[in-house]
Amino acid sequence: MTILGKLDIGIKDRLKEKLESYLDESGDKSCVDDNHIDELVESLLSGRNIDFSGVTAIRGFIYQYYVAAKYLVDMLFDKRAWWNKVVFELLDDIALCSDKKIRFVQVKTKRESNVNNPLILSELHERKKGKGSWLDKLFLLNTYILNDEGTKLIRGDQTGDKYELEFEIATNSSYNDAIAVYERDDNYYSEVEEKEYEKLIKKMKEPSLNWKAKYKDKEFVFNKDFYEDETKGIKWYLEKFRVKRHGDIIALENSIINTITSHTAGTKSDYHKYQSKLILNKILIKVIERTCQDNENVEQKSFIFEKEEFQEMFKGFLAIVDTEAVEEAHSNNLHKMFTGYFDSIYKGFEAGNWNVFLKQELLTTMVEVRDYFLNKVSDYSDPYIYHRFLNRLFNLKNLDYHIPIDQIDDPGRIRDALKVLIYCLVFYKQKQYTPKNAELLLIRGIEESGEFKVFSAYNHRKKGNSDLAVKFVRASAMQCSASGDLNHDYYCLIADYTTRAKRGRREIKKQDSVNISVIELPTDMEGSDMEKAVSGLEITEVIESIKFLPLQEVQSYFDSLEGVEDIETFRTEEELDLWGEELDKLVNGWK
Repeated sequence: MTILGKLDIGIKDRLKEKLESYLDESGDKSCVDDNHIDELVESLLSGRNIDFSGVTAIRGFIYQYYVAAKYLVDMLFDKRAWWNKVVFELLDDIALCSDKKIRFVQVKTKRESNVNNPLILSELHERKKGKGSWLDKLFLLNTYILNDEGTKLIRGDQTGDKYELEFEIATNSSYNDAIAVYERDDNYYSEVEEKEYEKLIKKMKEPSLNWKAKYKDKEFVFNKDFYEDETKGIKWYLEKFRVKRHGDIIALENSIINTITSHTAGTKSDYHKYQSKLILNKILIKVIERTCQDNENVEQKSFIFEKEEFQEMFKGFLAIVDTEAVEEAHSNNLHKMFTGYFDSIYKGFEAGNWNVFLKQELLTTMVEVRDYFLNKVSDYSDPYIYHRFLNRLFNLKNLDYHIPIDQIDDPGRIRDALKVLIYCLVFYKQKQYTPKNAELLLIRGIEESGEFKVFSAYNHRKKGNSDLAVKFVRASAMQCSASGDLNHDYYCLIADYTTRAKRGRREIKKQDSVNISVIELPTDMEGSDMEKAVSGLEITEVIESIKFLPLQEVQSYFDSLEGVEDIETFRTEEELDLWGEELDKLVNGWK
């Protein structure tokens, strides 16, 4: 039974309700269909890897849970962590508590994309449609309480006198100098002079605050008078306030995983990090389980994680994660999927009209490639190898999350890429596979003499014509340390680009694709964002080492060899020369 099956169905409904409410408030509801919402809820509750490449509107919602997990993990392992309780209010707010101090945290995110979208000062204080600003909610809702008669809100000075208070906006966004004034260290220390607060103080004092808010089912109005206090005015709040940037969601996830890895027994290998990621998933599930219960039945203690309790919980996660990591690595859907592709390729070779010698070399090469993937999973040296293959093939990125198969349109594209890469390697007795740090798929076939050829593959998924596909590859290659280390030509096989309009012979300009590149490319391009990034860029003559050719033409070349009886091996000097000539012919015919 999955973890999801063990959870109260009400938790699933409550989580979905919260996500839909988040999308309504952000104005992004129309960007996300119900199926994607259901998939995300299933992923969160089942502990599977979350696909960050999906709809970016949802990342802000997930980000809240990762901030919560970070403060829980830091409570155990960070020497600077003074809190022994993490308190959640349905995850709208987080409070870090000790016997002497309380820090109130609100998580505010901006859409993650390749376009610079920094947090600006007005977003902290802006009041719209009778609502309080981010700062109004952070400051006032956390420091005002009902009086004894329950008739009005008063400042909870007893809390403020007993505890040292801190306030934090936790964000994924970068920010400008006006925001940086409020970026304090973990001790809330800053050398910024008080006069730097004046701009924000002036805005907060404007009489626009007329905010109707509910407190324990009673409606009250917050106005600017709530900040008019000789000792605890706006300046008092701002002196105890900071903006904390935790990085984008992938950086935040990696930070938490690294903390767990550093404080648990292991070799700091990828497998150890894989275990840490499974522990993080369990923490996320536990937070969701505790904070998404039915409001009518939930007990207040459900929202409080005490240090000793969470420490025992963490030990329990640690005790079972090794077994689960092994099961996860071997029963992973991707592993099953790739096994199916390799089986299909094997059967195709076996049933093909190949002579017995060539068929055996094809089958042997296929098994070698399959076993390479399998061994990487089995010995835990790279549990994410299937994820990396997909992201390199379709996104030209070295990433360890799974691309949903329905985003690929036709899973046969994966099988075809594997098959053609096997074809490329069959000529060579020695093979070297993609370096772990590579953005591109890069495989190397080495001849007996030591000569070698390097091949790459990219599936464009009909996102544009061949020129755009070339730009995508070159953009990634310019950022890829592994391809940057290559000082010789290598071949990139491109599939599924749209057909360009035919041109007359006189219009065709002879131009070797070796001399085509792009300039001034932005970084961090991924998926559809890459198309926006390279659109309009000029092609310039900069010598590059990538030779482009159509993947389907390589497939056609091997189709022509099937049925040939007078070749006993792909690996003779003659066949290698013919193979090299065919590659060059396809490269020259690219344009």
